[in-house]
Amino acid sequence: MQTVFPPSDLYNWVSRIYEPGSRLLLTDYGFPVDFGDVAIGATLTRQVQMQQNADFVLCSIDPYFGESAGTPYNTYFTLVDTTTGEQLSNEFTPFLPVIIGPFGVVNRSLPYPRWFAGISALSMSVRPAISALTNFSLTLRGFKIQRLS
Repeated sequence: MQTVFPPSDLYNWVSRIYEPGSRLLLTDYGFPVDFGDVAIGATLTRQVQMQQNADFVLCSIDPYFGESAGTPYNTYFTLVDTTTGEQLSNEFTPFLPVIIGPFGVVNRSLPYPRWFAGISALSMSVRPAISALTNFSLTLRGFKIQRLS
């Protein structure tokens, strides 16, 4: 399922979270998460500190791995907002369905956007099951929300 969130829909969705009549500025933003090399069966965890003066809405997870890398097939991951304890899933989830949809179509968008408060910490873990990953990184892509006075 390829999901694309039209900007007007995102703005309407976000405006319901804040006080009625609030003026909001939405800015495209990404948090790079570098895992480097990850051995087969190893679990590697990285923290993302969101200390900006804005909230963040996660819309997609974009992967990158080096040419000599194993593919993200049979790689599992978790994503947790460590500030609130909110999880993207209740356990390690196969990474591939998040980025590859039916018929091999690249699908990096989440099925539903995720809102995180401005001063939060996200914890993301990956665990390759069959092949090691080389130069593996992800970008948590979405947008910042700033309330204008």
